[in-house]
Amino acid sequence: MCRVVRAALLSAAVIATTLGASATAEAFCGFYVAGADAKLFNNATLVVMMRDGTKTVLSMQNNYQGPPENFAMVVPVPVVLQKEDVKTLPSTIFER
Repeated sequence: MCRVVRAALLSAAVIATTLGASATAEAFCGFYVAGADAKLFNNATLVVMMRDGTKTVLSMQNNYQGPPENFAMVVPVPVVLQKEDVKTLPSTIFER
């Protein structure tokens, strides 16, 4: 019985330590591509991911700073997107 109690206490301590030590995750779900001499900068991205059944919607608000011409933002997705699948949303969508 003592062995069971000790194992339970050890498990509880490991779980508490793991949950208490979680850190903030920082990442960007894509990357920018431009010419060799282009200066690209983005220090904040707000991402909202919604799922309804098998449909997933990923909305991103970036503060990209750099030349608007000859650059692309590449976001890996599991299917080939069509032009009608990509939309520009008003910034008020992200204010909630």
